[in-house]
Amino acid sequence: MKRDPAVIIGAVAVVGLAAGFPNVIGGGLQAALASDAPAAGSAIQVLMQLFGFVVGSYFAGGLSNLLLKVARGQPYAFNDILGGGRWFMSILGAQILTSLAIGVGMVLLIVPGVILALGLSMTNMCIVDKNLGAVDAMKESWRITTGHKGGIFVYGLLVFALVVAGMLACCVGTLVAGPIAALGYAYIYLRLTGQPTAS
Repeated sequence: MKRDPAVIIGAVAVVGLAAGFPNVIGGGLQAALASDAPAAGSAIQVLMQLFGFVVGSYFAGGLSNLLLKVARGQPYAFNDILGGGRWFMSILGAQILTSLAIGVGMVLLIVPGVILALGLSMTNMCIVDKNLGAVDAMKESWRITTGHKGGIFVYGLLVFALVVAGMLACCVGTLVAGPIAALGYAYIYLRLTGQPTAS
């Protein structure tokens, strides 16, 4: 982060905005139509959320690729985030399946959902790094996180604390907390798979 904060922070921020902006637009339109056409407003909001989900899935591949390069100490560039097309369908499928699985797990007393979330947390990295399909990447993520879910859970708590601290700093700190957390997951993935990391 200290070596190249502008590119790393900028890449994470742009991806976050691209994925979240449709939701903001949908929410605004829903509020504007709340009194005259509430059903139409709700439908627009759902469609914009789906659009944001698709956009986020596209950028997830490029961002994961950039983060892995940074964590490895390899050359990278800001426009790496635009190269997610080759992994788009696999990531989109994995995002849908993962969301469904975690959602069902959360309904079953929350704990199963947390376990599933931890076990599937490396799915996108597996898709980008190993060019796996959605289901195979989910299986691989579960395999490499076996025996490490507790550690990943602790890291998730640290990330939560870091983000809260960033929000308390007039929300400006989240610009740094988010990229640090994302890089941490890339680093964890490389450690779990026995790959070298940047010094």
